[in-house]
Amino acid sequence: MGVLKSVRQRVTIPVHPIIRPRGGDFCYSDGEFAAILEDVRTVRELGFPGLVTGVLDVDGNVDMPRMEKIMAAAGPLAVTFHRAFDMCANPLNTLNNLAELGIARVLTSGQKSDALQGLSKIMELIAHRDAPIIMAGAGVRAENLPTSSMPECWKSIAPRERGKPHRCVIVIKDCLCHQMHTRTSIRVMS
Repeated sequence: MGVLKSVRQRVTIPVHPIIRPRGGDFCYSDGEFAAILEDVRTVRELGFPGLVTGVLDVDGNVDMPRMEKIMAAAGPLAVTFHRAFDMCANPLNTLNNLAELGIARVLTSGQKSDALQGLSKIMELIAHRDAPIIMAGAGVRAENLPTSSMPECWKSIAPRERGKPHRCVIVIKDCLCHQMHTRTSIRVMS
């Protein structure tokens, strides 16, 4: 929670913390899910504008009862469904379920290892009527971004300064770049 408080106090751009209790799959135990709900409440109490999370059931579908609880706990926050989407069994049904929940964005690589390989699926999802905003992520680079025509994308950068990595996450929206903390200058993708 200390990191979140620090970010909230020092960063002036909109930040949407990711809430994921562990790596691996997106099917969570009752204890893990309780931790997710507590983190959602904390993010809301700290005044962040949104958050990123996602929960699937064992069959690869959105765990609707749990996502409904997350949405209720999030209240007015913009919720992005993260790349759990790429593990779902039926992406169009999943997109409809997420729209029904009121999800603001879906972070996806088009169910491939990176967004360039999944570009055709991403474009299909973007064209889907009444869908949340589709945000491309994984493998997004300056050289492949202009050809993709995506409204938003996610990019994680780990520049090296004297051998030490410093993480920077940027979101590109409408040709603008929001940049989080880093000690090295990073060329803005345009």
